[in-house]
Amino acid sequence: MQNEKQLTNEQSLQIIQQMIGVAQKNVSQNGFHFLLWGFLNVGAALTQYLFIKMNCGELLINSPWIAMAIIGGIAATIYERRKDKIERHETFTNHFYGWVWVSFGISMFVGIFYANVYQVNMIPIILTLAAFATMVSGAILQFTPLKIGAIVFWASALTTCFFSPTNGLLVFSLAIALGYILPGILLWKKFNQQERV
Repeated sequence: MQNEKQLTNEQSLQIIQQMIGVAQKNVSQNGFHFLLWGFLNVGAALTQYLFIKMNCGELLINSPWIAMAIIGGIAATIYERRKDKIERHETFTNHFYGWVWVSFGISMFVGIFYANVYQVNMIPIILTLAAFATMVSGAILQFTPLKIGAIVFWASALTTCFFSPTNGLLVFSLAIALGYILPGILLWKKFNQQERV
C-alpha cells in the first residue's frame, strides 16, 4: 500500500537500536552460565590438585572433571528449559551467542582428546579456547569485563607453559575466577538492574 507511512533514517536507526538493546538484555541472562561453569571449573581444578598432592589413583584424580560435566550439564539444561518457557522467543543475537558456546564445547572436546592422545598439558588449550569464546561474548554483549576476562585467559594460557601441569591447575583456577566468575557476577548484577528499570 502506498499510503503506508515511510520511516525516516532516524526512526529506522532508533528501531534497530531498540531491537539490539532488547537482544542484549535477553542474552545477558547467560551471566548465569559464567557463574555456573566458573564455580564448577574452579572446584574441579582445586579438587584435582588436592587429589594429586594426596597421591590418589588415576580414576579419582580425574573424577572431579567428570562430576563437573555431569552437574554442569544438568544444571545448564534445567536453567535453559525454564528460561525458554518464560521467553518463548529467540532473537538472532541469542541464536548466534548460543552457537559460539556450542562451538567452544566441541572445540574443547577435540582439544582434550588431542591432549590425552599425545600426553600434552590440556590447560593452555582450554584457556585459549575459553579466551576466544569469552572475547566473542564480550563483543556481542558489549561488556568490557568479559573482554578483559578473555585477555586474562590468553595471558594465563601462556603463563601455564612455565608451570608443571599440577601447579598449572592453580593458575587455571585463578584465571577462571577472574575470567568467568567476576564478569559473571557483574553481568548478573547488570541484568538485575535492567530488570528493575
